[in-house]
Amino acid sequence: MEKVSVVLPCYNHGEYVGDAIRSVLQQTYSEFELFVFDNGSTDNSWEVIQQFTDQRMKTIRLEQNDLLKVKKQFIKMASGNYFAIMHSDDVWKKEKLEKQMEFFGKNKEAKVCFTWSKFVDARLNDIEGWEELFCEYNKTEQGWWDSFLTRANHLSCPSFVCERNIYIKYFGKLYPYRQIADFYCWMKILEETNLYVIEEILVNQRIHYFGKNMNESSLTTENGIRVSIELRYAIYKIIDEMEDRTFIKYFCAQNEQYLPLTHLDVLCKKFMFFIESSKKFVEEFDNVIRYYNVYFDYEENGHVFYQYLNDKYGFSRDDFFLYEAKMEGRVRMLQSRLHRWESLENTDFSTIKYPDSVSIYGCGQIGKAFYKRIREYCHVDQFIDKNPKLDFYEGIPVVTLDRAKLDENSWIIVVPSYDLKQIIDQIKTKHSCVNDKNIIEFEAFTKKGKASKIEF
Repeated sequence: MEKVSVVLPCYNHGEYVGDAIRSVLQQTYSEFELFVFDNGSTDNSWEVIQQFTDQRMKTIRLEQNDLLKVKKQFIKMASGNYFAIMHSDDVWKKEKLEKQMEFFGKNKEAKVCFTWSKFVDARLNDIEGWEELFCEYNKTEQGWWDSFLTRANHLSCPSFVCERNIYIKYFGKLYPYRQIADFYCWMKILEETNLYVIEEILVNQRIHYFGKNMNESSLTTENGIRVSIELRYAIYKIIDEMEDRTFIKYFCAQNEQYLPLTHLDVLCKKFMFFIESSKKFVEEFDNVIRYYNVYFDYEENGHVFYQYLNDKYGFSRDDFFLYEAKMEGRVRMLQSRLHRWESLENTDFSTIKYPDSVSIYGCGQIGKAFYKRIREYCHVDQFIDKNPKLDFYEGIPVVTLDRAKLDENSWIIVVPSYDLKQIIDQIKTKHSCVNDKNIIEFEAFTKKGKASKIEF
């Protein structure tokens, strides 16, 4: 049997780390070693950790919360040919490692393996609306790239097991990302090998929205801004540093993969990739501008990037200047989005007098975070969304405007700031019983100093 080395760092999770350790020690796959690091916790984490005396478990106490030191010590001490990552507040199903190691045994080409996981609360109760977030089906390499570059990370870090050399190469160092470091690693690994998933829930992943145990991925203004910035630069770095043959394989049309493309051709195609991406994600306008400036005067075999881009791909300097000008409106949209995150966090929603029930138009990140802030003060009947990605979110139906159940007593809070007038007109057109008084703009809730004056 191949040995698996498991790393479990802990910082101030005394309430949960015992569950995490027990779930590893109770694995039906017996050939493993567990390294538990207390990263300078100030609560009772170390005392809880010390209660376990299993010989397969080694405990290390650090003076400070130093993730790089954890990685280096773990790599130095671990003897397994496979490495697994565990979080100090999550719980593995007892057969997790057994099923993953069985998979590796049957699939010799596999270097990494994930499983499905589900979100649970502090008491390990299921959280509705998140069932499919970390339940991603297996894909080809092309399928994973298509998913990742739409900014969809549906792979669970505490489900991850990999060959030793993969961990050392990609996890043995720090990255300039706090929110998306694991997502960045998935993309780097994908450049080398395909990713595999056991399509079965084998991890319970605790999520904490607020308080001292709040997850780094929780919906806060600070995290929302950081995710946006980190994704932008991570994707730029991935594409910019990607080898020509890899980029051609996954991002060029099939008929182009057999053409004699030069490095300059690939640079131009990478630029056009960023142009197309910025049409979907406003944050990536910066990648377009940066890339154009970095390679503007790059020369290869007598051809200069900006002129070659114009002559062969039809994108001129004037097109670039026009692109810069058009981006101003999209930048304002981004600034508005960040402002709404900040307003959401700073508003005291307990001071508002609510009706018996409301509907929320918009089930994106801000809509969901808004719901979490008001749910203890009023009943939310439904989310209304232009393109629903879920049928339910935490037990609340998510429906299109056509399917929404509204009457003359219905009150609708409209979250999106873009196309606001159009959204309001559509609501009144499709549901004539609703009038202007029943429709409340999100901004009305979050204007500083005015929240307490809102009454339904």
